[in-house]
Amino acid sequence: MKKFLPLLLLGLFPLTSIAAWDEQLTLNDVSAFSHVNSSDWTSVQSNQAVLLLSSPLSAWARFETQAAFSFLDSNNNPYAVPNLPVPNMTVDFLSFSFSGTAPLGKDSWGNWFVGRGVQSDLTGWVLNSRVDGASMNWQFGKQRLGFEGYYTGLVATQNSLVQVSNQDYVDSSSYYSWGSSPLIFQFAPKRVIGMLNYRYAELFARQDLNLQVLGQWDLRSSGDVHTLYYTAQLSGPLSPLNYDLYVTASTLVGTVSTGWSALGGARVTWNFPGTGWTAQAEGLYTHRLTSNAADGFVPISDRGPSLVLSTLSLWNVAEAGLGASFRPASHAEFGLKVDSLFQTTPENQNLNAAGANGVYQAVVQNLDPNNTQPYLGTEGTFYGTWDFTSEWSLGITAAGFLPSGAFTDSNVIWLAALAASLKI
Repeated sequence: MKKFLPLLLLGLFPLTSIAAWDEQLTLNDVSAFSHVNSSDWTSVQSNQAVLLLSSPLSAWARFETQAAFSFLDSNNNPYAVPNLPVPNMTVDFLSFSFSGTAPLGKDSWGNWFVGRGVQSDLTGWVLNSRVDGASMNWQFGKQRLGFEGYYTGLVATQNSLVQVSNQDYVDSSSYYSWGSSPLIFQFAPKRVIGMLNYRYAELFARQDLNLQVLGQWDLRSSGDVHTLYYTAQLSGPLSPLNYDLYVTASTLVGTVSTGWSALGGARVTWNFPGTGWTAQAEGLYTHRLTSNAADGFVPISDRGPSLVLSTLSLWNVAEAGLGASFRPASHAEFGLKVDSLFQTTPENQNLNAAGANGVYQAVVQNLDPNNTQPYLGTEGTFYGTWDFTSEWSLGITAAGFLPSGAFTDSNVIWLAALAASLKI
């Protein structure tokens, strides 16, 4: 530690001494269409210009920032009520950071990060959003200890996935507009996030153990919802497979009661050397650990197990999926994935039992709130990416959800999206 702090300070000399900047402008375009039931369609058109600037500050530190101008337009989706006007435009920093790594001795080092960036938890399900803050890690041999602290309320809502409580959703209806123009700005919910991480690499037979304690504290004085997450993860190779097993226990302090829930999951990947093929199996299961019907697993980021049913949350659900991908060349990949979805309790998300405890639950399109059957339906997804040159890339996604009798509309719900990117 005594060696590390002076090296960190050496990296933070004034930016005027930066010798050279690396810059890159990226233009992104995404066009998406979804058939949400037998009569309703929704579309989204998104365009973004991102300017990246980066420069080394010293032998141990680096500065980087990404500024973005974004445009978004969509027609009304009857199942995802928009709180922002459309079309709209925003200007924001996607990232800015000072980061570095310094040696601390034989087989030991330390790294640090200060700024804004996308941060995630061990599982990727609890937290996966842009936040502002800092992190520090110390590596000693095969063991690593890390601390992270972040604030969510300075990121533009359009660039944040933080959505926990009913109050988060209510606050999202307040925004600043630039006169009568579509240029708007709105801050994400105000929450403080803290993480403590421990890693033991190759604990046995090349298997890695990770432990994490993560918590978020709502800074509001009313309607506040706080959560804690305790995660253990084991991962590594089991030739010819690679696997990732994780389990998370969570406690939620809501506006009415405190409840416990759990999330467990597994990912297994099988590479076929020399063929370009990769196979994958994945499973996810969440369930309340208490008898209160208002309890269920509530993440910090607004992310669910379905691409087509974008409002389906992690509240007492399960997923089982198989997939395969093929790389005909180093610059191209195509894949297919099939997932079956389930509810793990008699109460589903549309019953909105969690709403009484201050937790926000969006409406899942066409799902019968009184359904008690576990099986919800099966989703199939085809995707492909192709980098034509080092500057041009193209991506395509097509997905369809075949609903079970749990839905009031038996028509296939589908989504198609085309994404293009140009680096200048």
